[in-house]
Amino acid sequence: MQDIARLAAASHATLLVRDHDIHEAAAKGDLDRLSSILDFEPRMVDFRDQDDWTPLHTAVCHDQPLAVSLLIQRGADVHARLKLGDRRIHKAGGCRQALLFDLGRYSGASPLHVAALLGQKDCAEVLLAAGADVQFPDDDNLHALQYAAMSGRRLFGSDGSCSVPVAELLVTFGADVNESTPDSVIPDTPITPIHIAAGHGNYAMVQWLIDRGVDVNGRDYDDRIDYDPPTCLHDATQSGDARMVELLLRNHADVDALAMLVEHQDGDELYGWRGTPLLWAAVCEANEVAAVLLDWGANGCFRESEWGYTPLLIAVENFNRPLVELLVKRGVDPNVPNNFGQTALHRAVARLPYGEAEALKLQVLELLLDYGADVNARDEHGLTPLDCIRRRHEEGGSADAVQSLLLAHGAESGLVERKG
Repeated sequence: MQDIARLAAASHATLLVRDHDIHEAAAKGDLDRLSSILDFEPRMVDFRDQDDWTPLHTAVCHDQPLAVSLLIQRGADVHARLKLGDRRIHKAGGCRQALLFDLGRYSGASPLHVAALLGQKDCAEVLLAAGADVQFPDDDNLHALQYAAMSGRRLFGSDGSCSVPVAELLVTFGADVNESTPDSVIPDTPITPIHIAAGHGNYAMVQWLIDRGVDVNGRDYDDRIDYDPPTCLHDATQSGDARMVELLLRNHADVDALAMLVEHQDGDELYGWRGTPLLWAAVCEANEVAAVLLDWGANGCFRESEWGYTPLLIAVENFNRPLVELLVKRGVDPNVPNNFGQTALHRAVARLPYGEAEALKLQVLELLLDYGADVNARDEHGLTPLDCIRRRHEEGGSADAVQSLLLAHGAESGLVERKG
């Protein structure tokens, strides 16, 4: 009879493994169930589900500090890592609530990382009391405080206020508000909690860090790199977060700080481009941010050194009509050329596409002309915008309309002068 009971218990334990009951119990904070499962099979304390989560990660995720404490008492590894680092939906608990974590760059997270990310202070306290290390790194060498900085609008649609109590707790256990980690996107470029918070829309964390003396214009230079790392203002600009940009500027962020530009939308790395936040806003088509930067006195005619592009030239390249209109109405000179002598009108004509968007492109040209663009400006080869459009071999459509528009504004060919 005892043998039968023993076999039944073993069979039941196997079913528990298959059904992942330990994760459901951890998610619900069902201490009796957790104890029962671990009494059957103690090794399940670190059993990973199909998403590679341990029960401790799951308990932290669902803010179950008593379950966290029980699992630790039963031997759970407080430094267990999540091995999967892709975007994923983690589902746990009877309600099957879905929580989206952007762990694509941040694989190897420990339970403390998850607690910091989600603002689970009670769980963090239990983990820290049990010996969790605030400096324990994930696979990208990010620490718990940097995870707390991620908690904000970009991931969770919140202002990040829940992250501040966790951050304060981490600091009492030795976390450094100025700690830096090499950025995995721009190699050897260090990033700090305030950079992460600014880029993730964590308004509460940014203000908390500033109140603790963190320099809003600070950046960690590395002797091995020969370019300027971005400031917090660049990070907020790239995220298109006008509210964060306003917050940083109110706290004395340098509106025209220079930094290396990296354009993330299509993965192209624009090495060699040193630009201001306004230039970055033009690259990212962050029009609302551009308006805020101009309100705070940003230099609308700044030219980057590699190609001589200005915010207006970039806006024209993208045929971003709202930004073109914003810039020229704010007094930006449409005749500032790039390093090849090409003005905004040259670039608009050279980039003119055909098809459904023709009307929009013509509107951009009309805007430039209405705000003083020189229809006969010459580039370094002596070509006018009219010469540029005539060099194109496409027939009909916009080409005819553009020539008519330019001629109506007194356009001439520079080639005639050169031949004469």
